[in-house]
Amino acid sequence: MVLVWLIHLGFVGWLIRQFHQSQKNTEISQYFWYGVSLKLLGGIAYGLFYQNQIQGGDTLTFFENSQILAQWGTANFYQYLWALIGGAVPEELIQAMGYETQPRALFMVKILSVFTIITAGSYWLSGLYFSLFSFAGIWTLVNCIAVQYSGSKKAALAAFIFLPSALFWGSGVSKEALYLGGFGFLSAWFWPYFQVKLRPLQWVLATGLLLLLFHLKYYYVAVLVPVLIATVLALRLFKAQDRSWLAGLRWLALFLLLVFGLSWLHPNLRFHHLAEVVRSNSELLAQISSGNALIKFNPHPDPLVWMGMNLPWATVTGLLRPNFGDWGSVYQNLAVLEHMVIALFLLGAFVTWPAQRMQHIDWLPCLVYVLVLAGMLTLSTPNFGTLVRFKISYLPDFVFMVLYKNKFWDRLVSKLP
Repeated sequence: MVLVWLIHLGFVGWLIRQFHQSQKNTEISQYFWYGVSLKLLGGIAYGLFYQNQIQGGDTLTFFENSQILAQWGTANFYQYLWALIGGAVPEELIQAMGYETQPRALFMVKILSVFTIITAGSYWLSGLYFSLFSFAGIWTLVNCIAVQYSGSKKAALAAFIFLPSALFWGSGVSKEALYLGGFGFLSAWFWPYFQVKLRPLQWVLATGLLLLLFHLKYYYVAVLVPVLIATVLALRLFKAQDRSWLAGLRWLALFLLLVFGLSWLHPNLRFHHLAEVVRSNSELLAQISSGNALIKFNPHPDPLVWMGMNLPWATVTGLLRPNFGDWGSVYQNLAVLEHMVIALFLLGAFVTWPAQRMQHIDWLPCLVYVLVLAGMLTLSTPNFGTLVRFKISYLPDFVFMVLYKNKFWDRLVSKLP
């Protein structure tokens, strides 16, 4: 086992060095070693938290079930390969893992089982690979932001790389780590303002990443993909230099059309069914939540009306809570402190709002992505303990918009390189 650790630690070190070499001349290169070190430590802390404090949770369940699948895979190699690319997993294995009605969890276990095999069953080594993937994707995105938007480097680093909740919940053996990495790469490659020209291999990787994210977090992708496509179409169909409010309205119309069209790709994305699923999840989670951990919504018999009437409060909650007045457990209080700091910088952003922080057509897609996910995730997850983990899918974007050209933030970090 020692030899396995030495081999994988050496390989992880080599991957980091190769990635660092490709980033040596970038705008943010001096922060690389700080970022990657904290990300890997975040993955270790994530595992220790669930192992010693929670003594359970999805991450450990995923790993235990990956061992079941890996054991079957080593004895049935060709069947295992077929299962990885979409073939059926034997029903008795699915029942043993308890995933009869959880296809996304089974997909996660398939991915993790590959790392379980190659690391000889090491949870910690698997976590290092997940954390490194998450870091590489987000770092790629931050570098593109720093190049495109003048004066954005420190805000982007703080929001995407060093935000405590993203460092912790977006690391280790978790769906969130895979989503953040995939989100970073896809946003960096397809956000048209970055003007990245993809090579053939990147097109293949992008397709694979999109499929990966869709199977893991299809509801995140249902927001991300229309945002990216609408932005590309808006620039292709209309004047690229037009960044007026009219251009923003055209973008919004394209986005809504795409959302309506893409809602037919998955039954759970159709509006009425979506409302039913969201309310059902919300009520189920509310039954097992109590005290300050529970977010309360007004009841209504019709799911669509329920969603509409509660969505504004859910969006505000998803962006700014837990906050002052939501004190609870030690871990919830850490999230409270983080959100209090974010709220203070948001207040500072409004007080010192410059004439132009971002061009309208640039920030509107980001804002829509943040608001939609904040509202929908909070409605379906009315428990701060779970929400603080899920919200890292959009919280870094929100924090970046809060910090970018924020005079209070700029003064605070003015002496940093």
